[in-house]
Amino acid sequence: MPDESRTAILYVSHLVTPATVWNYLLLRRSVTAGQTLRWVCQGEAARRRLAALRINTFPLTPNCLQRWQPVMNGRGLVPGNCHVPTLSFARRHPHDYYWFIEYDVRYTGAWAEVLALGRASEADLIAAFIEAPFHDPAWDHWESIRLPYPERARSFNPIRRVSHRLLRAVASLLARGYWAHNEALLASTCRHEGAEMQDFNALSHVRRGTPIYTPAPNADAPSTLNYRPVQSTVWQAQRHRLHHPVKPLRWFQRRFGTLKGVRKALAHRG
Repeated sequence: MPDESRTAILYVSHLVTPATVWNYLLLRRSVTAGQTLRWVCQGEAARRRLAALRINTFPLTPNCLQRWQPVMNGRGLVPGNCHVPTLSFARRHPHDYYWFIEYDVRYTGAWAEVLALGRASEADLIAAFIEAPFHDPAWDHWESIRLPYPERARSFNPIRRVSHRLLRAVASLLARGYWAHNEALLASTCRHEGAEMQDFNALSHVRRGTPIYTPAPNADAPSTLNYRPVQSTVWQAQRHRLHHPVKPLRWFQRRFGTLKGVRKALAHRG
């Protein structure tokens, strides 16, 4: 089983709001002794607010991102470069395994139940909706793929755990000029480098006999873990499930304006 003292947990949020701080504190309550927990943030203002709350951070500074520019597609983490924070952290702070948890992922139970799945597995990638091989023509990022592999694999990654071994293989690909959206990059590298992948639901079924996210049986019944629709809360949502995306009020206000954002948030309740 993985050594818990060699596991890092990266909570990633550019927003510092009551909702994101509360989600972080719920996660911190479930972290075991010896594990490394960091809030990955961008912007000096966010770092100062988190320092005032005595939250340990890993800042993604402009200089840091600039160093990664040669192996990124575009200048920001979105779309597709969300492997960069983990690579950057691993380069400075090597661990055996790294959790990556986006701020808009919620778990309607104790986060300890999610982290326990990692303790039961030595897989190089634990993620949702793992498909290998992957052929879905409706996926939006096929044109991004520049990989030296004849077949593709894909996973859904707003929450995932990766191994240091997988990160080394990914870093080697990037250094040789290859790139793909992280959903294809991580899973395809696993598939063709002989690394092990496990789906959250497969692990959850073995450990507790139930899924940890609800897959979508059809287009009219969206999964609890999806790209859309956006929710503003998981109040009264299905229990003991991963939910995504769950955005704080500030996200709605930045997108739609102060008053309209409030109305939108109230209309998008889980």
